[in-house]
Amino acid sequence: MLDRQAGKIIRWFDGLALWQKLAIITGFALLLRIYIIANAVTISVDSATDLGLARAFMEGNFSEAIDPRRPPLHPLLVSLLYPLTGELELSARLVSLVFGLLVIPLAFWLGRYIYDERTGLLTAFFISIHPYLIRYSGETLRETIYYFLAMAMVGLATRAVTEKRAYIMVLVGVLSALAYLNKHAALGFLIIFTIWIALREPGCLKEDWHRRLLLIGCGWLVFILVALFYLIFLYDRTGHVTITEKVSLFHIMMDVLNTMTLSNSNIATFMSRFPEALSVPFVVFSVWYLVAGRKEGFSEKEKFVLLVIALYTVVHMLILPERRYFVRLAPFVAIFAARGFEGFMGWADSRFRERRGMVVGAALLLIVVAQLYQGLTSLHAHRLPERVAGSWMLKSEGVGKTILARKPIVSFYARANFVYLGEGLRIEELAAYARSRGADYLAGYENNLEHVIKGFAEPGRKERFLEELKTFDPLEGRRYVIYRIVFKGER
Repeated sequence: MLDRQAGKIIRWFDGLALWQKLAIITGFALLLRIYIIANAVTISVDSATDLGLARAFMEGNFSEAIDPRRPPLHPLLVSLLYPLTGELELSARLVSLVFGLLVIPLAFWLGRYIYDERTGLLTAFFISIHPYLIRYSGETLRETIYYFLAMAMVGLATRAVTEKRAYIMVLVGVLSALAYLNKHAALGFLIIFTIWIALREPGCLKEDWHRRLLLIGCGWLVFILVALFYLIFLYDRTGHVTITEKVSLFHIMMDVLNTMTLSNSNIATFMSRFPEALSVPFVVFSVWYLVAGRKEGFSEKEKFVLLVIALYTVVHMLILPERRYFVRLAPFVAIFAARGFEGFMGWADSRFRERRGMVVGAALLLIVVAQLYQGLTSLHAHRLPERVAGSWMLKSEGVGKTILARKPIVSFYARANFVYLGEGLRIEELAAYARSRGADYLAGYENNLEHVIKGFAEPGRKERFLEELKTFDPLEGRRYVIYRIVFKGER
């Protein structure tokens, strides 16, 4: 019975036109992502600065909108969408939603280009249900812009290299510049493309070196032309030629050295986060295909995408093995996961024959349920007190105040300036530190403040320097408190 029903569904879907299939997958993905946006609680900690830059763009204050550590594309897009929404936070979430959805048809195109239509559709479906791709499509971060531009770059670069088309490499240069103007590290893709073009088929180097040079030159020249204004800005700001002010080559080399000598926890962190970031079922199916495909050999298109995945993985394992950065590989891994799932379907067909539809359907249902259980969540629900505190500050104290805190979320919702509270400050030093930075308020979880401010928990000491204004509902035993800082002579 179930087997026949599964067969009917498969036959119905197969009978649809291609655009209808893609529309169903994308529409399903849209519903999941709207759920995430509707249930989001606060902005991400890392997006507070970007939203401040977006506000500067809206106000025409370009000297503050262009930042040497955080490139301008994402804040600019958020500011352009603001007139339609009237809210910075919603504008940022809609930017993420749009690019998160655009990844789906793009993934279909790349999957079909490398393999065939069925692989492309499975790739699109896997991306639609990937838990972190769902979450980041409702976030206030830059991530989905990165996914879209990275996938477009790799797809077009694959065509440019295999078909030796210089005009396509011009498009790759444009996309590389836009990706760099979204995240500095995205420049690494153009470096990978350069390595591939220079080293592929070394036996043919003498015959087509000029064609390789043309491809490389087109990519880099267009990249420099499109990103030139920002590169000049960085030079004026730092006094030397650089691609970012965020990290230095020295710190990168030290991270690599410490990882290789096991002086840090990068490898352990990588082992714990890499499979989970990509989604364990998709990793399993990818490995299934790669093991099976090794016997027959891989096409040049496959090798190119695998090179991108391998180099990106190694670099971030050595330097910064954060989950968010590995999620950026998920759209590429989904291609091989789709191919591996096709192999699983072939195995099920030979092993179970008449019951093949039920087995495949059950496996697919388990994957979907597992992915959605992990992906459909309330973003940053644990930070609700910070949002409530910020909203209260805005109503009670007005716009433009300056708050000393560990995280910028309360400042964002209070429309206030944020001053970072570091560790090791004594309670007696707090007022002088706050005054030197123009801060009049201190905000934070009480147990965190006890940890970072020496003497904060001792009876009678904090009352000399802080006036408690408002306490917000405890969350998991943590009270979020806003204090007015009492300066000398005010008591």
